[in-house]
Amino acid sequence: MHLRHLLPLLVFECLASLCAAQGKEEWKIAGTLALQAGKYEEALKDFSRYNDKWPSDAKVLANTGICYYHLNNIIEAENYLYQSFRAKDDPPPEAYYYLGKVNHAKLEFEIAVDFYKKYLRKTDRSHPFRASVKDDIQRCATGIKVRRAAPLAAVLNLGDLVNSTEDEFKPLLSPAGRDRLYFASNAAPNKAKTTSDCDIYSTDLENGDWQKPAPISHFINSIREEVPLGFGEDGLLLYFFRGSNLSRGDILVDTFRENAVERTLLFSVLDSPVEPRQGDTAPFFFNDSVLLFASRRAGGFGGLDLYVSTKTKGRWAVPENLGPTINTAYDETSPFLANDGRTLYYSTNHPALSIGGFDIVKARYLDHLQQWSKPVNTGIPLNSAADDAHFLMTPKGDRAFFSSARKEGFGKRDLYVAIFEQPLGEQEKVSLPVAFPDVPAFQAAMGSATESDAADPAQILDGLTKLELRPMQYSPGEPFFVSTVRQLDLLAALLVKYPGAKLILAIHTAKPGGSPDLAHGILARLSSYFKAAGVPLENLNLRWAGDAYPLFENNLPKANRRIEAYIANPALLPFELAYPKTPDRAAPAVFFENAMQRHFYQVSIPVPENGSNAFLEALFAKYPEGMVTLRPGTASATFHLGVYLTYASARQWQDEVASNGFPDAALTAWLRGWELSKNEAAQHVSEFPDLEYFIQN
Repeated sequence: MHLRHLLPLLVFECLASLCAAQGKEEWKIAGTLALQAGKYEEALKDFSRYNDKWPSDAKVLANTGICYYHLNNIIEAENYLYQSFRAKDDPPPEAYYYLGKVNHAKLEFEIAVDFYKKYLRKTDRSHPFRASVKDDIQRCATGIKVRRAAPLAAVLNLGDLVNSTEDEFKPLLSPAGRDRLYFASNAAPNKAKTTSDCDIYSTDLENGDWQKPAPISHFINSIREEVPLGFGEDGLLLYFFRGSNLSRGDILVDTFRENAVERTLLFSVLDSPVEPRQGDTAPFFFNDSVLLFASRRAGGFGGLDLYVSTKTKGRWAVPENLGPTINTAYDETSPFLANDGRTLYYSTNHPALSIGGFDIVKARYLDHLQQWSKPVNTGIPLNSAADDAHFLMTPKGDRAFFSSARKEGFGKRDLYVAIFEQPLGEQEKVSLPVAFPDVPAFQAAMGSATESDAADPAQILDGLTKLELRPMQYSPGEPFFVSTVRQLDLLAALLVKYPGAKLILAIHTAKPGGSPDLAHGILARLSSYFKAAGVPLENLNLRWAGDAYPLFENNLPKANRRIEAYIANPALLPFELAYPKTPDRAAPAVFFENAMQRHFYQVSIPVPENGSNAFLEALFAKYPEGMVTLRPGTASATFHLGVYLTYASARQWQDEVASNGFPDAALTAWLRGWELSKNEAAQHVSEFPDLEYFIQN
């Protein structure tokens, strides 16, 4: 070939090689920059293009494996990391580090330690990763020990309808039941959302499957970051975080008001010792007067520490550090206090407790020592080599929800459920005092009280100066709530200790409430409860009040279903009785509360023992607002109509009821909820002169 023909060809090949070399470097540089910026999908595209042309670059092969690791594909991550060892050049030190991370994620702790140690030998002593790698080696040693224990629970991912390739965390159970779950996510549910801020979502459990999440009210979700935190006042308030980022913001309160103007104006900042703008985080509301949270505030043991604060007479106490048994030089966060008020779950990244990242651990407050037991890891599979946090147990203690960044998930963090083989006892047990912060003062007041005898509710009555009788919530067909059991236990102890005291329990329900089965069910449960407690049943009256006296007119079932306690002869007791008032309660509830503090009249129809259900069905059909009273220990039930403050109005209604087919309808008089005979009424005429008409007729 002549030189004049060869020269252009050589020039073309040189230019092609130069262009290829430029493309090669561009892909490598672009991929490296994207990797450093945490844009792993973008980096992977550039590295893949590079590998298609030049598959023997150890650095690029290792970087490809690193991208796959961060994208939760540890199979491909391991593949490319090992390929970097077969390349022409030596693999970079990061290949050893990430092969350690891959095997750590697979819970192959011994192999992970081998690669971590090789990484340390390959890096300079001043390398910033060395300290964290040494911690990971210790976490692997912890993992080897933890791995021997039997699993505490079976763990399931909530699925790809709930979890996304983005971030889902902070599960929160609905106060109405465990079939609805709230959580935070920065996933975009539709194309209209272009920002990556966190919003609050809810998902429902239907036929055993969690459904596609829906964002909650647009009054709450905004262009800022929102995270659900908890509920207050028996589910009537929602506490949530809102901030420009997840580290700084405010805790706000939503009152669930329906009016748009009111809702947007009534987001008040929660009055609490938690200061999110100063870095406080992870609040847990055990009840309306006990609050735990994590903080880096001065005076701690290092990193995030756990603190507790209690509210007394409307004021929060200065938060107290939980001490060196719980807190360490590392981070402790995401506290959850079980219903027993003693068992604490939280997350820590301390290498002696964690098998990787944050792990969920458990400690118990020992009343007799007034200190915490040594925390223990809750084991595998509840914990993984990644961050496991936001532990939240169901009220029955049979399940728990949490978030985890484990590599088999769909995204950054996913939501998981742990299913326990047996319900955990700490959710079923009731303690006195209710929560651990009150133990020192309680035991000081009780003298020689120990952990075992502190559980006896009778002791709380000794030296008592005031007893608050709050409405007790219940759910039809479900076990009584823990807070309800606590107060019922105290009332039973009161009747045993003061056998002359007369107790009335008024049971209210949500609409529609006129159901004999519903009335019989709750009355029978309460009757059996007090009978088993050994109280004098002649001093107990159970009243089914139905749905005529709701606390809230918008028929909030959880709030309107309540049991109210009244003492008919409070002067007999050596302490004051108080009936705390629910804010913004409806007028019918106020009327009923006031009536139960004075005298009133009712039109009463005895219910026959035989065929009582059919008889009550007919009565409720005609008078759905009716009430039923039951004397425990007998089969005696009575149907009542109205709450009349004068004898004349009651007598007029009695005549009408009798003419409607109930000739046995009688007019009855009541004082503080207890029925009066005419002789008993005569003792109170000076206080309530209207009773004279009842006595004379």
